Amino acid sequence: MSLQQAERACAVSLKTKDVVFDGDLRLELLQQVLDSSVKREFVKRTINPIKGQDVYLETISAWFKNDLSRHKTAEYLYIHKNTLDYRLRKIEQLTDLDLRSVHHITLLYLGYRFLYEDTKKRA
Repeated sequence: MSLQQAERACAVSLKTKDVVFDGDLRLELLQQVLDSSVKREFVKRTINPIKGQDVYLETISAWFKNDLSRHKTAEYLYIHKNTLDYRLRKIEQLTDLDLRSVHHITLLYLGYRFLYEDTKKRA
């Protein structure tokens, strides 16, 4: 069991370029055991409509990075709050996900994480 834990922590550490302990792994634990084809299919079903649109991906990234705070996200992106609201509504329309729903936000976040992981592998 300890070897598996060390290998998991090492795999995440190589990706993040940071020291990682197995006990700290949560979402990364799931990401490691899911097959890449399952992740790609999940991306298709969630975030795919904005996949090639950098402005929306940047917006989502900043929104998650700022803990879903519209005020902090607008400041972070150096945009007006109304511009951020417009982008988030557009993301809702394109993905058919309601960003007031915890369930839909979770789906979007997982799709974003899987897309980001896949993009980093190809880079």
